Amino acid sequence: MQGRLARAFGWRVVLVTGWLGTPIHEFSHAVACWIFGHRVDEIRLFDPDLEEGRLGYVRHSYQRGNLYHEIGNVFIGTAPLVGGSLALLLLTWLFYPAAIQTALSISREIEFKGLSDSVSQILRVATTSLGGIIKPENLLSPRFWVYAYFVLCVGSHMAPSRMDYAGSLRGAV
Repeated sequence: MQGRLARAFGWRVVLVTGWLGTPIHEFSHAVACWIFGHRVDEIRLFDPDLEEGRLGYVRHSYQRGNLYHEIGNVFIGTAPLVGGSLALLLLTWLFYPAAIQTALSISREIEFKGLSDSVSQILRVATTSLGGIIKPENLLSPRFWVYAYFVLCVGSHMAPSRMDYAGSLRGAV
């Protein structure tokens, strides 16, 4: 993703969001390494390398053949999805705690009766919560735009990279 963005708009555009999103991405990998007993050999939370097209990395090692370690690769590779989601939740709680309270109160009322009902209930929680954030009076507030920028920084770097998917595939197999 960063490669395509850099080719389209230049490397500096990637750095504008990467300073925050990349450390969260890489820290998520490191935490998953710790959970699954992998040794972190080297970590660069934010170390942009234009030639390699990367902003940071975690190099880790593990005992090959150890089932727990091998399966851990799946979770280590996809950890930025969880870490990024938690960071977005924290940002929302810091900037718009009422939206979190709304989501929690609606969630208490939900009774899941099937897959389609579950999806519609989750969408209801999301749209109601977002409605508390994205409203005309907030669009004029600097607070909203700072929040939106932070969300962009985290959200644009939480997707696993090609290397992350390769590591996850190794664990899945």
